[in-house]
Amino acid sequence: MKKYIEQILALCLSLTCIISNAQILISEDAGEARGVLDLNNRTNPKNLGLVLPAVTVNDEPAALGTILYDNEKNCIKYSDSDGVLSDCLLSSIGVGRVSNEVLGIGSKFQIKQASAGNNTTLVIGAHDEAVYSVGSTSSYNTGLGTTNPVKFFTLFFAEPTASVSLSSTHGILATKTGYVYAWGSNTNGRIGMGSVANVGLPSLVAGFGPEEEEDNPYYGKAIQVASSGANSYILTEDGRVFSMGAATTYGLNGDGLTSGNVTTPKEITFFSSITPKITQISASEFTAGASNGTNKIYVWGAGAYSALGTGKNTVEPAPKEVTFLKDIKQIAMGYRAGLALVEDGKSFYVWGAKANISLGNSSYQSTPIELGLPFPELGLPFPEFDPATDEILSVEASRIPYSSTATEGGIMITTTAGIFVSGTNRTGRLGTGNTDNISSGFGILSTVNIPADTKFLRASLGVGHSIIVTGYKDGSGEEVYTDGFGVGAASYRPFGSPYIETQHHPVVLYK
Repeated sequence: MKKYIEQILALCLSLTCIISNAQILISEDAGEARGVLDLNNRTNPKNLGLVLPAVTVNDEPAALGTILYDNEKNCIKYSDSDGVLSDCLLSSIGVGRVSNEVLGIGSKFQIKQASAGNNTTLVIGAHDEAVYSVGSTSSYNTGLGTTNPVKFFTLFFAEPTASVSLSSTHGILATKTGYVYAWGSNTNGRIGMGSVANVGLPSLVAGFGPEEEEDNPYYGKAIQVASSGANSYILTEDGRVFSMGAATTYGLNGDGLTSGNVTTPKEITFFSSITPKITQISASEFTAGASNGTNKIYVWGAGAYSALGTGKNTVEPAPKEVTFLKDIKQIAMGYRAGLALVEDGKSFYVWGAKANISLGNSSYQSTPIELGLPFPELGLPFPEFDPATDEILSVEASRIPYSSTATEGGIMITTTAGIFVSGTNRTGRLGTGNTDNISSGFGILSTVNIPADTKFLRASLGVGHSIIVTGYKDGSGEEVYTDGFGVGAASYRPFGSPYIETQHHPVVLYK
């Protein structure tokens, strides 16, 4: 029977698929249907099927029956004339190939920004700049008002969006017009609604937008957001930084306090005197930072693992200056490490747990150390990277721990020659084709399933998976986006259907 199903699916590749009235007619031409795939029943796990008449394939007679896509098991099955179902005959990947490429259900997904969380992903679509969500959560952080699994990238915020950030429990976004919306678990007031009640759908955070509104405080036009485990951060166009959520013992509100909750946006006044103005913020579960494009950055939060780079392992409840020898154009705060990308794109600084940042042992790098490609400091030539012509485009660190006691961490260095990775590789989230940890030196992201001419722009490193944004800059410096990719644990659908099995090599995203 399995051989027969494979023959039918192979035959479909040469047939015409005509979509009409929520059905796909499968035929050799427009007038001779071989079967019907009824899309009206796709919510019923046993009724979405291709009903085949008695046909002959390669001279092998076939009985009347139905090919079913079982949404519960995520595979193709066969139902005989008595309604008895077979075991899975085609895996979820094969189902995706048929449904997405042959039948035209869904299309490859181009994305311009991603935030990978714990079994959940947010992306900004390249075609409409809207926000899509996928995955599974127990804290409503998909933004779709449900804790049920979301199997397909689903549009949940249609307005053009400038920035998204996802923590383990909540999410936040800034629109291109400067408004801020947040949702999810609201313990300690982290989504800024003036209460601690959970919110399942994106809800407006008062005070941000293109102009002042009557009866509301006005903080300015938001241009970027970031999130930690119990906090949210908002950067405005004029360089002001706001926080909300729990101070806890880590001082993550950046106001000098280590207790109490902030349930509405509160300005971190330290930055009001900083010149030039702050242009970027970054946060992880226990750390936060800000940069103004000079040779200084400002960090606060938990100093464990030397993750702040201050030379100490102590809590910093107010922003602390960290100075570099070169100007910095991007920072990435992780819960066990931090990175700062140098302006010329030829090197970057790292600090934190050495085993998570390529430095190879169980101690900590308490102050930033500069690494230049192709990493001569580590004896790693990486012939793929030519310092004369290539550059580093972005840096990324693990923001969310697997558990409260997790010692995992990792980094991703996106360059014009490929993506270099290091750290904990549980579930294959580093995309190297295996699950081997990399504590000394760097591996390189597998391109087994990626077209040879693909260029990379940035990556987001989640708890058990990663999302890759691909594309290039045109002659005017504008970014042009190509297909997005996901890698790592897939059982909760953090990079969408058709994938449910762990992927050790990056696979293309569909929506």
